Amino acid sequence: MRTIILLALIPSLCLAQALDKRPAFEAASLKPSSDSFRMFGGPGTPDPGRWTCTNTLNNLLLRVYNIRPYQLSAPAWMTSDRFTIVATLPAGATLEQFRLMQQRLLEERFRLAFHRETKETPIYELVVLPSGAKTD
Repeated sequence: MRTIILLALIPSLCLAQALDKRPAFEAASLKPSSDSFRMFGGPGTPDPGRWTCTNTLNNLLLRVYNIRPYQLSAPAWMTSDRFTIVATLPAGATLEQFRLMQQRLLEERFRLAFHRETKETPIYELVVLPSGAKTD
């Protein structure tokens, strides 16, 4: 029975990857790191065919998905553990394709799952008094 279940899972995994129409890196390596933060290469740089990055997963998510820190709730390790990524890009990749490649890589390697929810947060409003602003 285990073989049947295993064989049933393999085609579904292949199908899920085949359905993802986002561009992918030609090759990519992702490993834990203690190096300092750095990022270079990619489209629009002197080395457009190779991207090297050492950063936390939290910072990568903020950058790749173009979100603000207050919009992301994540476990503490995502802000402390660093990873080094070295990836080879296809020739002629655009910035938008590069961003989609980064998203796909992070989702596949970290098995990321997302959901959106509405949260109530306190806000402050700065208003002028009815008597006017003080100029003293």
